[in-house]
Amino acid sequence: MTTSLRSLRYDDVRVGDELPVLEVPLTRSLIVATAIASRDYQDVHHDPALAEAKGSPDIFMNILTTNGFVGRYVTEWAGPDAVVRAVKIRLGAPNHPGDTMRLTGAVTAKAEGRVEVGIRGANALGDHVTGTVSLELPGPVVPGRSEPDEQQPTSKHESKRKSKKQSKQKSKQKSKKQSKQNEPKQATKGARR
Repeated sequence: MTTSLRSLRYDDVRVGDELPVLEVPLTRSLIVATAIASRDYQDVHHDPALAEAKGSPDIFMNILTTNGFVGRYVTEWAGPDAVVRAVKIRLGAPNHPGDTMRLTGAVTAKAEGRVEVGIRGANALGDHVTGTVSLELPGPVVPGRSEPDEQQPTSKHESKRKSKKQSKQKSKQKSKKQSKQNEPKQATKGARR
């Protein structure tokens, strides 16, 4: 699966569309590094002897890493303009080093500007993760343009973001104006004291 710089648009997607498969080699380094990166220092994610002492055949991937891979999988398919609204996952068989997690997915629903993607991540033991990701995709392209019209937000999210940006700009301008008014007046050259 390769990252797309182009974003899918809401009208490009149909219920039943399948996402390209993403295979993730499960190396010991990946499992340890991602657990540490997510500040999950539980020994079962980095110490094989302690993981075995707790009943696991080896270390295993933490839920934050799994969640990250699910997000990556869907957003690489949808593109950089997609806005993830909800991720609902359930863990199953653990991801151990030396295996491969195979992520698959399909569009399961589409309504009111939102697209729902059902996902599955399986390894040799069975389903590691199943669930859904709900996201918003940009609206239709204005004819004759390659991107949505800058004057017309294509979703509620974009409208709110644009409104917040405008409010911040107005606030900065007002703040600068007040700062200038509050600065002490400096004497000009040649003025009497």
